[in-house]
Amino acid sequence: MRLSIKEPVPQLFEAWELLSQAADAHLSGELKSAEALIHEANNPALWAWLYPEWEKCHLNVIDKLPHGDTTPVPKSERDTKRFLTSSDKVALLKRDGYRCRYCGCPVISPEVRKLICRLYPAAAPWDENSPTNRHMGLQALWLQFDHVVPYSHGGCSDVQNSVVSCALCNFGKDKYTLLQLGLEDPRLREVVQVNWDGLNRLLAVATPPTKLKFPTPTGSLTVNPVRPIGTYFIPGAHISAGYLFTPPIAGKERWFKLGPEVEATQADRRGAVGCVLKCAPNLLIRRGLSPDQFADVP
Repeated sequence: MRLSIKEPVPQLFEAWELLSQAADAHLSGELKSAEALIHEANNPALWAWLYPEWEKCHLNVIDKLPHGDTTPVPKSERDTKRFLTSSDKVALLKRDGYRCRYCGCPVISPEVRKLICRLYPAAAPWDENSPTNRHMGLQALWLQFDHVVPYSHGGCSDVQNSVVSCALCNFGKDKYTLLQLGLEDPRLREVVQVNWDGLNRLLAVATPPTKLKFPTPTGSLTVNPVRPIGTYFIPGAHISAGYLFTPPIAGKERWFKLGPEVEATQADRRGAVGCVLKCAPNLLIRRGLSPDQFADVP
């Protein structure tokens, strides 16, 4: 059984990292840097990842009539509550965090997305009627809530039958069952909490910045702000597929995308195996880690 409709791609996590940096820049008053980072996160390559699983979700079906599956029920027998209540959504976010329970990618709520689009309309386009004319990073990280057992099959609109989902896993799953799609039930896997707030820290922002002009999403605008670099040792961390992953710290796993501003190597310190991480201290602070606590002492 597979875990999700489609495996996340590196561009997805790059968009997440860029949007995280943009939020920090905005809150620091660096509005031009924030807008440039948001623009860079609008990677058109993400649409190639979303399509066709997004628009042609019937192609995701592996078995149309799997043995022992649920079946559609008459409308008169379905849950009278079609949608989750606000309190249900709060409970789900508290349980699942801002992370898709299927593929594990970080997600951003529509409220935060609308705020970003309002504050930075040139860098964050959003056409309600055309998915191809939207900010691809925000679209790929769009927070949804999914009925694990489809509503049409008698699934309830409650916390027990729902999970936090990204847009691709929700839209790609559509009306189909887990057995039809060959998906493992995400509720059977323990929730792994990560230090990610869904950019909710932006909900207390100030006035919108001055509008800037940007080329179309096929262009590229890179901002490389100068940041101090520190060296840290994280016991139990490992490197995989271009990312450093920490072990659970205070009950939460963290990850760092490796690149020009983030370097990591396997190492040991006084018998403890882990990774040496070189990056700006604010990248640790953003993930709820203390730079002083993890300062590397060879």
